[in-house]
Amino acid sequence: MDDATRTAVLQLLGGAMSAISEECWSAGWISGTEDAIPGLCHRALESGRTQHWGRWSVTLEQARGLTFVAEQLGCWADLDDGGVRFVAHHPFPLTAEVLAAFGHHAV
Repeated sequence: MDDATRTAVLQLLGGAMSAISEECWSAGWISGTEDAIPGLCHRALESGRTQHWGRWSVTLEQARGLTFVAEQLGCWADLDDGGVRFVAHHPFPLTAEVLAAFGHHAV
C-alpha cells in the first residue's frame, strides 16, 4: 500500500473509531479510545459477542471490520496532539490498566 493510500485508510479507521466513541460516550474521541476500541474488538472476536462500552457497544461486525483494516495497516489509530488528524497507534500488548477496565488481570 502506498503512503497516500495508507494515510487515507488510517483517517477512515480513525473516523470509524471516533464514531464508536461518539455513540458510546457522546464524545468524538474520549480519552483512551485508542486503546479501548482495539481491546474491545479483540474481546468481541475472542468471544463472538458484542462488547458493551459506555451507553452503547462494539458489535462483532464492527470488530471484524475494524480489525481487518487495522491488520492491513499494521496499526490502529489515535488522534494527534492537535486533535486534527489520526496517527498510527500500536496498542498491543494491552496495559494492565486497560485489561483491568475489561475485567482481566495482567499476566
